[in-house]
Amino acid sequence: QATARPTLVRYLKREQRFLEKELQALQRQIEKHIDRDPTLKQKYERLQQMNGVGPVLAATLLAYVPELGSVPDATISALVGVAPYPKDSGKTRFPRHVRGGRAAVPHVLYMAAVSAPHSNPILTAFYQRLKAKGKPAKLCLIAVMRKMLTVLNRLLAPTPLVHVETWLAGTALPDLWGLAAGQCNDDRLARALDALYPHLDALWQDLIVAAL
Repeated sequence: QATARPTLVRYLKREQRFLEKELQALQRQIEKHIDRDPTLKQKYERLQQMNGVGPVLAATLLAYVPELGSVPDATISALVGVAPYPKDSGKTRFPRHVRGGRAAVPHVLYMAAVSAPHSNPILTAFYQRLKAKGKPAKLCLIAVMRKMLTVLNRLLAPTPLVHVETWLAGTALPDLWGLAAGQCNDDRLARALDALYPHLDALWQDLIVAAL
């Protein structure tokens, strides 16, 4: 046994060096692939603007969750496997559990969520609020995972053509509503206006006809 241990350590270290080189080579191939595609590169850099998101998580999301930025937050959570599902029976209510999803993503997202509260003050405060309410540590981490995914989904969402704050400032609506224009600057509203924009002429015609 005394002679076997140094031999095993030598083999294991050699195996470790081999695997580290392979990982580095694979990372370089991934980076080259992303660099060749302007859209991927833009998304890759955009995702890493969030504190706590590094190259590994960004590349994993781009590879396994191409829907990121194009579907609702709840859908993304379900696709990744961090959406809570009820397990009730009649009037009996049981704790919700996450399940399903694309297996490769939650593992990477989990490791990012473990370290993110140390580098992201917003996630730190979010995690601490949940802990203060007596939530289990694992539940808090899953909530951080879901929060990160929500933010990243919105980061990749198309930038609205309509800036609601600017548009409202030129109307009488803020005075009628009793709200500052900046309080109405919501991306969802802007995207809804974007969807209506191609039909603007037809809508004006309908309004004119209705007013006559």
